[in-house]
Amino acid sequence: MKICPVCGFQNSDDSTFCSKCGSLLDQSSASVERIKSQQNNGNFDPTLKDGLYSLRGALYMLFLGTILTLIVVGLILLLIGLVRLINASEKMGGLNIKAAESFKKVRKWVIISLITGIVGIFVGTISVIYLLGYTLRSLNLFGSAQSSSVVLDGKVAIVVLAIYSFINLAVIIKTLLYLNDAFVALGNELSLIDLVNAGKYLKYYIIAIVISTISSLANLSVNAILSTTPNVPNYLYQLSLVTGLLLVVDIVAFVILLLALYTGYSGIDSYFYRHTQNF
Repeated sequence: MKICPVCGFQNSDDSTFCSKCGSLLDQSSASVERIKSQQNNGNFDPTLKDGLYSLRGALYMLFLGTILTLIVVGLILLLIGLVRLINASEKMGGLNIKAAESFKKVRKWVIISLITGIVGIFVGTISVIYLLGYTLRSLNLFGSAQSSSVVLDGKVAIVVLAIYSFINLAVIIKTLLYLNDAFVALGNELSLIDLVNAGKYLKYYIIAIVISTISSLANLSVNAILSTTPNVPNYLYQLSLVTGLLLVVDIVAFVILLLALYTGYSGIDSYFYRHTQNF
């Protein structure tokens, strides 16, 4: 049995965190004394408190924005959440904690993600317009023959969209990996198992969005190939099948992201409750 150095609770031998208070079981005596002191005094470093409040607010805003992502309000909340995450990362990066360097990198890469996201709106819109025109003309819905220029436009749109998608994916992965590092480091330092778990969920989310991005590009390619066949019913059936599989992957990624954000901000809530009884 592992005895919690903070509350004295008996945990199983394979435990990393205390099942009762959430403290890290294997930590230095200095860290234990600091935690006990904070619990007894009912307060802690005000700069850390401010940073955690900002981080909690950013994660909560991103959580709400993700839920409402299909409507304009959700997109606005996501934008606000990202801006608040930049601010929170700047505050956490200025603290004397082990996770400071990771939060500095998070701030930098969230800014880069915002820039690539804005560029992506224009690239995606133009590509979709080209692909839509390519598909409609390939099906001869307007009674006109497919021209070589239309085929070229469709292929160029797919290539441009593919290149941008992989660039954007690389930026997002880099940002999430640094955020994972920050969550795990901060969670271990403050004995917050929920933050550590939130970091793990972010890794699962990375896997999901990689599959989703590759599936989306495959869907566009299949769309482009099958749209040239004269058998329209078969084309629509194949397209609906690929789209359905893609939807399943997107739903899984959506749920994992919600779980990561919820676990992150609720973990900070539990930290405030445990140390101040006032959050």
